Amino acid sequence: MGARPLHYSIMVLDLERFGSRTNPEQERARSALFSVVEEALKDADVMPQHVAGVGDRGDGGFWLFPSGVSKVDLTGDVVERLQMRLRAYAAEPGAQPLRLRLALHAGEVARDERGWVGADLNTACRLVDLDDLRRVLAAAERSALALAVSQTWHDAVVRHEYPGLDSSAFRSVAFREKEVDSRAWIRVPGYDAPPGLGPVLVKPPEDGEEFGGSDADPDPDPDPGPGSGPAPSAEQGSRFAGAVFHRVGRLYGGDHHETVRGDGTGRAER
Repeated sequence: MGARPLHYSIMVLDLERFGSRTNPEQERARSALFSVVEEALKDADVMPQHVAGVGDRGDGGFWLFPSGVSKVDLTGDVVERLQMRLRAYAAEPGAQPLRLRLALHAGEVARDERGWVGADLNTACRLVDLDDLRRVLAAAERSALALAVSQTWHDAVVRHEYPGLDSSAFRSVAFREKEVDSRAWIRVPGYDAPPGLGPVLVKPPEDGEEFGGSDADPDPDPDPGPGSGPAPSAEQGSRFAGAVFHRVGRLYGGDHHETVRGDGTGRAER
């Protein structure tokens, strides 16, 4: 008899431009990724015993959580803690910054003698590879990650406006991959709206009209204010490490900075 599936929350992570690194760099990046995720989960009070399973994807991994782990926490607190840990890691001497695409979905997953298997796990892995999500992360130079959630996750969690979750920061895009024909919702921590997707329609789409995912790329952060000039990209040293967002979508500038401690926490100073 085949393995019987159980319902899990599924978190998939993928490292940006992993293939451009040398083999030793890839080894270090993979080791750092799993360590950063473990620490971020602990920061959010998700302990190792709360994780049902972990899988290796080569340039990333996936984590399975049982129903006892809140989807609200995974969407909010875990993502924010992961952002902080990634920034702290990037600030370490000699570290090559890690930038991630992150996907959240939920469904039935089984475990057999070779590992984890299930159509919903496949869907989560396809979600993290969305071209729109790649485009958003490339454009979001101030962030260490970009998040995509499935339509079912959005319906169950995001749209309900739980404390700490701002549904207006998510943007809908088409999600059509092989057997999947749905929509996904993308968010970038620290941004009012994910950059790189084009203008937001102010009215619902007409029949047959798509919204989101266009190639136009308006300025996502007009009037950034004094002292908050453009941040360099990850390839230029990724000074997203240590950036503080005192208002959504705007960089903490002027004579302020953040001290990032080794435990991933920080405090603003003048």
